[in-house]
Amino acid sequence: MESVKPELKPFTIKVKGCSMWPLLRDGDVVTIQTQVESTVGDIVCVKCHESGEIVIHRKLASGVTKGDNSLYYDRTITILGRADINYALFPFFKNTIQKLSNQYNSQSSSLTRKLIKSVILFCNILTILSSKRAPA
Repeated sequence: MESVKPELKPFTIKVKGCSMWPLLRDGDVVTIQTQVESTVGDIVCVKCHESGEIVIHRKLASGVTKGDNSLYYDRTITILGRADINYALFPFFKNTIQKLSNQYNSQSSSLTRKLIKSVILFCNILTILSSKRAPA
């Protein structure tokens, strides 16, 4: 007998912390779409297996996420859904940020990490300024 997967409804989550600042700020409420596929560069809500925490980070590869302001990657995760980000320039910058995020790791020099982080933050700020958030 085949088990039927229940329909998962979208849910909201309140952002806590600064791992995705300035795109997502502490206190922001984000809608998570559960019935959609996520692609590399999307902002996703994941459950980390080691800590049990639920976080919102950027998807860098299949099964790998990382906050734009985080040094470390989330590697053992379950993706709960894709964040509903409504910014006009988000699609344009998400691939650039994803490529830069892949270069931002502990083996990079301190100067390289600072430059990459600055470019990512600049892209996020331009994205925010490009449009207003959709009303909840």
